[in-house]
Amino acid sequence: MMAMTVFTNVSLMELVLSYQDGVTPELYKVMAMYRKRMEWSLVPQKHQILADLNMFRGHVLLKLVEKGDVAMFRELIRQRPSGYTRPPRMESSYIYGINTAAARGQIEIVRFLTENDLAKCSKKAMDDAASNGDLAMVEYLDKNRTEGCSLVGFILSEKHGQTEVHEYLLQNRPDDQTKCPESDPQFVLHPLLISAGDALAKVPACGVQ
Repeated sequence: MMAMTVFTNVSLMELVLSYQDGVTPELYKVMAMYRKRMEWSLVPQKHQILADLNMFRGHVLLKLVEKGDVAMFRELIRQRPSGYTRPPRMESSYIYGINTAAARGQIEIVRFLTENDLAKCSKKAMDDAASNGDLAMVEYLDKNRTEGCSLVGFILSEKHGQTEVHEYLLQNRPDDQTKCPESDPQFVLHPLLISAGDALAKVPACGVQ
């Protein structure tokens, strides 16, 4: 009779399941919300993600990064320091969590995602960090990742007067001046780059007319 009471009491059941997963009831509710969203989504890989608890945790972590919920991100890794797997390779923007965190100056998130191989990254991460004058982020990406930056990082760091970052790129990543930016509609429409057409046009592979 007592067992039946547990399974018919939603709050009590959530409490039991949360401790089985090793997180507090409050965090369990957040994870349950993302589980329900995934169940209703049309993502082809949803069954794979839902079937693997470590992969699901990785999914939740990247969703928190995408949302910008740093407090809940920290709480999740505090309660679960390990036990994460990167979701399947797909081109959904949330998979590029390192790009997102780098653009926001969230170096602790970039470091955790990199050290645990939980997110994808592109040249846009260092380009955005350079544009923002975030030297610490640029240095971390330079020393711990292989993507580098593109000509955009040089153009925008100079345009914004980020002298220290611009000089760092010239000294440490001179070859990246011949690299094209990512194929990103947001980049193409970026108002700060309208005047950069001549510089980009000098990079043959970019195909800027």
